[in-house]
Amino acid sequence: MSDPVRIALLGAGVFVHKAHAPSLLELGDALQIVAVYSRTHASAQRLADLMPYPVDIYTDLEAVLAAENVDAVDIVLPIPMLPSVVAQALAAGKHVFSEKPIAPTLAEAQALLAQSQPFADQVWMVGENWRYEAAFQTAAQAIRAGRIGQPLFCNLSLQLPVRRDYLQADWRRTGEFPGGFLLDGGVHHVASLRVLLGEIESVYAMTASHRSDLPPADTMSVTIGFCQWRAGHILDYLCSWGYTGNRCHTDRRDRGEPAGLPWGAAAAARPRDRAPAVQCSHQCTGRTGRVYRRHTGAHPTSQLTSGGFAGSGSR
Repeated sequence: MSDPVRIALLGAGVFVHKAHAPSLLELGDALQIVAVYSRTHASAQRLADLMPYPVDIYTDLEAVLAAENVDAVDIVLPIPMLPSVVAQALAAGKHVFSEKPIAPTLAEAQALLAQSQPFADQVWMVGENWRYEAAFQTAAQAIRAGRIGQPLFCNLSLQLPVRRDYLQADWRRTGEFPGGFLLDGGVHHVASLRVLLGEIESVYAMTASHRSDLPPADTMSVTIGFCQWRAGHILDYLCSWGYTGNRCHTDRRDRGEPAGLPWGAAAAARPRDRAPAVQCSHQCTGRTGRVYRRHTGAHPTSQLTSGGFAGSGSR
């Protein structure tokens, strides 16, 4: 058996407690958490207390990066801090797993990618997991196999509540992080779309702000064109974090000729007939989650049945 990877957790916030630390511990003997870092000793101690064995506590970033018993770091710090800490960790010779997005702005992200080039022998992976979801992978295989024919258009609509514990962080409420939750969550959404439809060629977007506690914007409407589909495949991507309900509302649908494929709920769907998909729908979603829908159709769309897989494809 090979020696476990010795990892340090950099950050001790909500998501470390809820996701990163439990997931790492589930890997068993493959790795060992040997250290935790936070800007305050109290928060680092609270995280260390969750470990089933003793770990070192650090409040000095340079010190933990210099520790000889640390092979890799898991960086779960506020997004504005990520570029500098990732660069420091790579320069210190550590393998890196870091949260997304990799930087607050495009310019900072491009600079970080350039800084990482000399460290090709080290592993740096970003914590984007939607691209590995079974529903998206299954739907992508169906699209590539031509099961819905030539893709014509795609819809992705999300109304997402924000958990109160995530709003406790001061940096999320200042508006200084340019993308807000739209960028933070949008990384997942765009990653899944690229799995399904390939690389993006053009983007047009509008944003709006409906909640003062979610600066600088909480709602957006985006039209995306994809490189692969020269016939004019277009995506309508709608996302709002201004929703105040307690349940997520997600609708993903890709329509093609001759049949349509709803992602996730029937990710491996099979058309029962070969009629062209013709459908018109109107939907209005209020801030509380109350939805008005009206559907009309020139003729019935293709009937779909599950092909052996069912799952939401979202979290």
